[in-house]
Amino acid sequence: MTTTITILVSVAVPIITALISFFASRYQSKNELEKAREQQKAELKSLRGQHELEIGKIKTELKEQAELYAANKQTDLQFDLMSKIFSGEMSEFTQLEKTFKELERLDKVFNQDATNNK
Repeated sequence: MTTTITILVSVAVPIITALISFFASRYQSKNELEKAREQQKAELKSLRGQHELEIGKIKTELKEQAELYAANKQTDLQFDLMSKIFSGEMSEFTQLEKTFKELERLDKVFNQDATNNK
């Protein structure tokens, strides 16, 4: 019987030690995994914040570039218009002037016809 107890004790002690080590390492790895998850969440939140700031900066830059482009385009159009005026290439403007004069003439004709018909 003493041999059986000796054998049981010699087998039980390493088994108990192994179980304690197993549960301790399992607990430790769970804690480390939870810490890693929390760190990743914090890092992800930080990256999202940085990306939102970068997106805001890019939107602002694009808006400024669009406004600058529109201002440059308007300046170019004004320059072209003034160049045409000073160079004598006024065919579009003379055509508009002729059209307005024709409209005024027609308006007078219709007004005279309306007064004559009364």
